[in-house]
Amino acid sequence: MTENERLRTHYTLREGWLCLDFANTNDWHASAQPEEKLTSFAVWVDWGRQRGVLSGLEAQWLTLEGQAHPEQAEQALQQATALREAIFEIFSAVVLGQPNPEAALSLLNQVWAEKQPHLMVVTSSKGFAWEWSDKRSLDWMLGPIARSAMELLTSAALARVGRCHDDRGCGWLYLDQTRNKSRRWCSMESCGNRAKVLQHYRKHKTA
Repeated sequence: MTENERLRTHYTLREGWLCLDFANTNDWHASAQPEEKLTSFAVWVDWGRQRGVLSGLEAQWLTLEGQAHPEQAEQALQQATALREAIFEIFSAVVLGQPNPEAALSLLNQVWAEKQPHLMVVTSSKGFAWEWSDKRSLDWMLGPIARSAMELLTSAALARVGRCHDDRGCGWLYLDQTRNKSRRWCSMESCGNRAKVLQHYRKHKTA
C-alpha cells in the first residue's frame, strides 16, 4: 500500500469503543510474548486516523511535528502505551472477576485529570459538540482514549465486555453484542477456528 493509499483508508471502531480498540494494539496481549503494534509515534498517529480520532490533516500535522520533535514524540508514545496497559489490566480484571488493579486505575484517573480541562463544548453546524483544545499537543489523543475508558467503565455496556478465550494468551478485548452473550473469541476466523479444529481433533482422538 502506498503512502497516499494509506492516508485515504479509513476504518471504524472494530469493537465499538475506542478504549477497547486501543487495548488491542498489542497482539497476544495476555501471553508471555506480546507483539507490539504501536512501533512508532507515526504508527500511533495513523492508528488514530484510522479509528476516527484524527482527521487526515490532523494526522499529517502530528506526524510532521513528531518528526521535528522526536524526543517529545517518543515520550508521548510511551505515555500512550502505559495508558494502554492500564486499560487492558482494568478491563481484564473486570472480565476475569479479579480485584480492581488500583495502580492501573490510578494511572487512568491521572491521565484523565490532566486531559479533562482541555475538553470543552463548542458550537457546530448541528448545534453543539465536544472539542479538544489541546490538538497541538503531541499527546492529545490520550484525552479521547481515557474518556472512552471512563465512559465504558461507568456504563451498562461494561457487563458485555469480554476477552478472547484462546488458551495461548490472545487477550483480545471485545464488546459482546450477541443476544445471549455467547461470544468467546476475538474472531471465528482466527482463534475461534483454531478452537473448533482442536475440539474436532480431540473428539475424534477420544473416539
